[in-house]
Amino acid sequence: MKEITSPNHKKFRSWLMSGLRKISRFWEPARECLKKARIARGMYTCNLCKKITQTKDIKIDHINPVIPVEGFKDWDDVVKRLFCEADGFQAICKECHDKKTKEENAKRKILKKEKAVLQYYKDKDGKLDL
Repeated sequence: MKEITSPNHKKFRSWLMSGLRKISRFWEPARECLKKARIARGMYTCNLCKKITQTKDIKIDHINPVIPVEGFKDWDDVVKRLFCEADGFQAICKECHDKKTKEENAKRKILKKEKAVLQYYKDKDGKLDL
């Protein structure tokens, strides 16, 4: 088995992110957001589409993504974004959450391609060779 020598190693980052997300479920500001969206027992209002949905279809979403669209910066930034205050969360239905996530991932993909193209055209001095 390959030894993890860096906190930036993919497997380590994935494992750590998974653990942080699990403990973030108990973060009180996120629970406050859910309470605000509750209209009756087991019924919630989506903050985006205003549709009424059941407990199983409501998601507590970070308004600003935990990992920015521009990509991973550092662990301090991740923790700061993950454990934000109540105004950094929104209760949204599964459909809106999936749509928002898909849009963010599409933006990430475009930025990744743009970075790859720029890197391709850079010469050894770090200048663009167009």
